[in-house]
Order: sequence, then C-alpha cells, then structure tokens
Amino acid sequence: MAYYVNTEISVKKGGRNATKMSKDDFIAKALEFESKYGEDYESDEFNENDFVNTIVWYALDNPESKLGKDFKGIEFDAENALSRGLESTKSSIPYIRAFAGGDWQYPLDFFIYHDGKQFRVYVPTKGNAYRKDIKRVFGDNEDLSAMENEGAITDGEYLANELLRTGQISQSFIDEIKQTESKYCKENGYNEEDSESYVYSALYGALINELEIQEDMIYEDFFSRIGEYEELS
Repeated sequence: MAYYVNTEISVKKGGRNATKMSKDDFIAKALEFESKYGEDYESDEFNENDFVNTIVWYALDNPESKLGKDFKGIEFDAENALSRGLESTKSSIPYIRAFAGGDWQYPLDFFIYHDGKQFRVYVPTKGNAYRKDIKRVFGDNEDLSAMENEGAITDGEYLANELLRTGQISQSFIDEIKQTESKYCKENGYNEEDSESYVYSALYGALINELEIQEDMIYEDFFSRIGEYEELS
C-alpha cells in the first residue's frame, strides 16, 4: 500500500515563466551551461544525468542565485542527482523531471526548465515527499540523536502523524509497531533513551518503505505554476 504526504496543498497558478523551444534548443542551452559549470566537462554529447548533477551542485554552491533559491532552502544531499527524463508539454515547453538525495534519504523531486534567460528549478510541494515543516528530506531525522532542529519531531513521528491525520493508517497500526518494538527493547535491556530512539526508527522504517511521490499532484503543481493548464485536462 502506497503512502503519500503533502497532498492537501493549494496549488498556485502562474508566477513562473517557462519558454517554448524545441528539445534540441533546450539541449544546446544545457550543453552551454555544462561547458561553463560542469566538473571535468569534456563532451559535446548531452547526458541528462550529468546536466542534472551540474544544476544541483551549482544551486548548492550558489545559494543566493536564482537556481539556489529555487530549492526553497530544502536540505538534501547531492550524492544522487539524476534525471527521470526529458519531456515536453503540448505547447512545446521542454523540461526535465529530476530527483536528488543521499543513499540514506528519500529523494526530492523537482523540475528543470528554461525561462528564456536561464535555467530554473521548480520544486513542487503538492504530492512531493519531503518535510515542509523543517524543509528537509526524509532520512536525516529517523532517530532522536539525528535531530538538529530544536523542537522538531523525528521522521517516524512526523510520518505517523501525517498519515494518521489523512486517514492512511490507523492508531492501532501505530500502537502495534510501538508495542512490538518496545517489548524487544525491554527484553534486550535498552535504556529509556535508546528504547525511544529505536522505536521511532522502527516506525520510520515501516512507513518510509511504502512512501511514494504522488505523480499527478507534482505535475499539477508544476504545470499550474508555468501556466500549462492544458496539461491538466
């Protein structure tokens, strides 16, 4: 059974300018960007994954740039920055759907497009799988010791609360996991702090394995912002 978060988000219309062009023109601009900012760039052949990686690293290295700000301050690791494919809207706006995140993180999905002057990134909120409360991807707060944000709850708690609130799981489901793992901790002599950490890590593991991006919603969010309403019909 798939679980989803950030599904009850109001989508804004407009506000992002995306330029119509052919995929070949998009690729030509991408190669130009790669030649300027790509690490050890040597090829004239377009590689979507290399381009996505360059976009992500440029944004992280230049947080005050438009690309940097496009990621909205969301914390994630750039270890795996890859393309999900180069596509085009019905009105010929090319874009790349991509994702990024460390091996231990749930990847952040985003879109790369061109606004006529430069490449931009749009990170949809609706249907995307990240923690909008503390602007971090899932995976960094799975146990209490990993928490850095004062007052923030663990990923396990957060997921459980969100899925319970939206009716995707029941309280009895949560209680069963907690009781099973608490019993294990007691039988193995865990102290109170370690036991609490272990229980929420187990809860996180049970929920994150079924977490998915809500595909229709992230496209709805992106297409609404760039004014491609025909794509939503």
